[in-house]
Amino acid sequence: ANVNGAARVRKAGGAAQFVEAMLALRAKHDATVLCLQHLDIPEASNEHTRVKAEFERLGFAFILRSNSKREAKSMDKQSGRGVAIICSAAMLLPGSEYPKSSSINAAEYPDAYGFYVGVILQMAGGASLHVMSVYAPVNNKSNDKHRPAVNIATEESILKIRKVHGNIGTAVAADANSVMNLNLDTLFGSQLRVKHSFMQKMITQMGFRDTFRECHPYETAFSRSISKLHASGVRYEASRIDVVLI
Repeated sequence: ANVNGAARVRKAGGAAQFVEAMLALRAKHDATVLCLQHLDIPEASNEHTRVKAEFERLGFAFILRSNSKREAKSMDKQSGRGVAIICSAAMLLPGSEYPKSSSINAAEYPDAYGFYVGVILQMAGGASLHVMSVYAPVNNKSNDKHRPAVNIATEESILKIRKVHGNIGTAVAADANSVMNLNLDTLFGSQLRVKHSFMQKMITQMGFRDTFRECHPYETAFSRSISKLHASGVRYEASRIDVVLI
């Protein structure tokens, strides 16, 4: 889910409202885990503390990686930092959350910190599942160093987990800001032709599969739409940039 800012958590009672909305979404879709991107909640902030405490009170884990409020003031115009995973606390393998919570500059991949987060869930029957939530920054000049960094951090994280946990399955929920099929996945868009495409990295290079496209190989569908005003009139653009990869 691309939350695109969680402004409600800043208001009185906002943390409880946000948690209620997220758990209602989970129940509606009978979801095991929720993966959020573009989540405008600074890490280690009062808002983060309130939301995390409310989830924990209800038996859930809320794992957030984002920038701090201080870092947000000093950063360039790139945006989108703030990803999270919501799951049952009982399913979360203790200590499996990554990357380690830190300042951006102290992170293993500073240019990717706040754009990816992962955990291992303990499933029924003793099986385990590796889950990642990823936001691939939009294709603009201010993100030139962040897009390749996210690709590298995602790939290396997956390889590290596989090295330790063997043939564990991996599910990546992402706001990819790129597509694989220009004809089926966009309308008047050019999301395929982006530098350091997350979709090209995951599918072409790493062998992941797009769950929607596997089930609907020829269906045209979109997860994002926008109307833009041009000299010739209003132009409607749409694309399917939100994906679950396995």
